[in-house]
Amino acid sequence: MHWLAKVENQYVTLIMITLQVILISGLIPNLPEDIERKCLRDGIKPDIVDVIPDFEIEVMFGDGVLVEFGNEINERECQEEPNVLWPFEKNTTHYTLIMTDPDYPTRSNASQREFQHWLIGNIPGTVEGNGEELTPWYPPHPIKFGGFHRYTFIVFMQPEGEKIKFDEPKLNDSVHGRAHFNTKKFAAKYNLGDPVAINYFRAESFYG
Repeated sequence: MHWLAKVENQYVTLIMITLQVILISGLIPNLPEDIERKCLRDGIKPDIVDVIPDFEIEVMFGDGVLVEFGNEINERECQEEPNVLWPFEKNTTHYTLIMTDPDYPTRSNASQREFQHWLIGNIPGTVEGNGEELTPWYPPHPIKFGGFHRYTFIVFMQPEGEKIKFDEPKLNDSVHGRAHFNTKKFAAKYNLGDPVAINYFRAESFYG
């Protein structure tokens, strides 16, 4: 499903996705202390954020491939845009979603940290609404023999929940202009404050 696809009831969708997570994986949604522990374990703080949010983002690729705080996902299973949902205040509250890779080109030599995979602003409610896609989806392509990358989804609530006039360069679906992104600087530029939800997975090249 494309991210612009609408749903009739976003609250029902959020509940259904959460139930799918439980039924498919047997996993219970993470408590804030679980989220913090896992993000600290894998260095999400401080590599991407300075404050770990209390809520998780529900991310599902394809037919039930779930993102679960550092789980390993086969590169071939995360090539299409995922379904992404998070707890939100109301449909008129606007959010920004970032998917970023802090391990570019590799975690041991992250000289071009971060690589921006997806950036959508002015999302009313959740990502199934009509947000403003600033950077189109670019699927994970970790380099051969480069080890695992931490592909991270982060959501910020925009100031007062209002729309923002972004002045970011509009990127296309190539790799050009995606390296050297900085989530912390981006959040500071637009006064986004601390993130409200997060999740991430790890993937390495299928070829080595």
